[in-house]
Amino acid sequence: MKCDWKLSCFDKYKAYGPLLLRLALGIAFIVHGYAKLVDMPGTIGAFTSMGFGGGAMLAAWVTALAEFLGGIGVLVGFLTRASAVSVVMLVALLKVKLSMGYLGGYELDLAYLSMALSLLLMGPSKVSVEQDMMKKK
Repeated sequence: MKCDWKLSCFDKYKAYGPLLLRLALGIAFIVHGYAKLVDMPGTIGAFTSMGFGGGAMLAAWVTALAEFLGGIGVLVGFLTRASAVSVVMLVALLKVKLSMGYLGGYELDLAYLSMALSLLLMGPSKVSVEQDMMKKK
C-alpha cells in the first residue's frame, strides 16, 4: 500500500474508527459496572463516603447499571449515542477526580468522556447492531 505523508491511504477505513472506540469504551464500562454490581455494599459505601448521603444506594445502583448496560450497548453498537451519553463519567470527573489532579486523578475519566463524546458525535460505525437493524428496514 502506497501512502503519502498525510497517510490518506487509510481514508477508506475511517468508517471503522468508531468501532475501535466502541470496543475499548464498551469493555471498560462493562468491567467497571460489573465490579460495582458484584460488590454493591462496597459501592454504596463508596458513594456514601463521596457525600451522596441518603441517596448513596440509588446513585450506586444507577451508576453500576448505567455503566454495565451502557457498556454492552456501546460494545455491540446498539443505541450507541444514547449509551455513550456519559453523565456518570462527568459526575465522577467533577465530584471525585478533579481535586486529585490530572496524573493519577482524572486523566482516565477524561479519556473515557472524550471517547463517549466522540461516539455521540460520530455514531456507531458500519459494524454495529444499530446499522444492521437500519439496513433491514
